[in-house]
Amino acid sequence: MRASISQNGANRPRPKADESGKERLGLTNGDLYDMGSGAYVRKTEAKSFLRMLDRFTEELKTAIKTNADFAAEAFAYELGNYEYCVTRNPAAALEALGFTVDEAEADNELQQVFQQARKDYLAAEHWEGTP
Repeated sequence: MRASISQNGANRPRPKADESGKERLGLTNGDLYDMGSGAYVRKTEAKSFLRMLDRFTEELKTAIKTNADFAAEAFAYELGNYEYCVTRNPAAALEALGFTVDEAEADNELQQVFQQARKDYLAAEHWEGTP
């Protein structure tokens, strides 16, 4: 999954706190990418920021592939976060952790941990039936 930064909303009105922070740093909206939720990144640092996000994603995927307990907790958390008990669609939960459904199904160990996490999550949510 490749991280990206959008320029959407770059010209919308900003709260005074945003403006005073930018003034203190000597920055204008033209110097920044708006990442939403009050977060900005300097255009001059955007490539480095994206590389850092990509590195974090790869580190997370490595941790999941090499630590079954961590993987089970991460899967269960994201299944809950994306309301798997309602949707029964694991794609968003897997994507949040840097995987596609195909990638998870292709890796036997990962698939086993995910299936167990899914089963445990549904049991904890008191949902019966097929995961």
